Amino acid sequence: MHDDDIWDEHMWESFLKENDERINRFMDLVFSFVGRNPPPEFRDVRGQKRWKQDLRQYMRDQGWENDEIDATIPIQFHFDGKGPIDDQLASLHQMDDLDVDENGPLQSLPIYEMVQNLANLVLEWANALPVNVKDSVLVQFCNQIMLLPSNVAKGHGIGYEKETIGGNIACVKRALEAANISLSLLSEMKTGEYMSDEIFRELAENAYETRNALGLHVQSLRNQFNLGID
Repeated sequence: MHDDDIWDEHMWESFLKENDERINRFMDLVFSFVGRNPPPEFRDVRGQKRWKQDLRQYMRDQGWENDEIDATIPIQFHFDGKGPIDDQLASLHQMDDLDVDENGPLQSLPIYEMVQNLANLVLEWANALPVNVKDSVLVQFCNQIMLLPSNVAKGHGIGYEKETIGGNIACVKRALEAANISLSLLSEMKTGEYMSDEIFRELAENAYETRNALGLHVQSLRNQFNLGID
């Protein structure tokens, strides 16, 4: 591949943004269908199968191809009474199963270990709080924290070759942006009834350290990119 054909981080950012918008359009249709046709209970295997078939047919009628539907559509819709923070905590522990063996084990990446540890710290603390004190700022904070390990993992999965490392950088930059947003939200949470001085200091120290490490990781990847195309 000629160097002029290699995508830099900005070209990858545009691609990822377009992909996000396409997925958002897809999910808007899915949730529109779900709103009119609530899924059956998880134990109703036949009902679940029939409902998924109806959903796939609906998406085909909206112009989506079968491979796009199968690649994007959620595998299951069921409700177990958990809240969004509980769901995030569960999904966090599923990230280790991501298929990124081509680029080495995800767990061996120091920056991933750091962002995952922060996410574990935040979500396990938040999950233990009484439901009635979990305000919108706390939920937003947890949402942003969850973007750290997911984007670092996505970048690692994209790779480190000169043709792909721009995408890795773009993903880690998303994690860095989320870290900065989470720090702003954390400052708003300082006076929350659920926040003690001790917990605030622990969260702030870990969040600042992680944000700075993400910035250094972006710079390291940029150096690799520049060396690869010189």
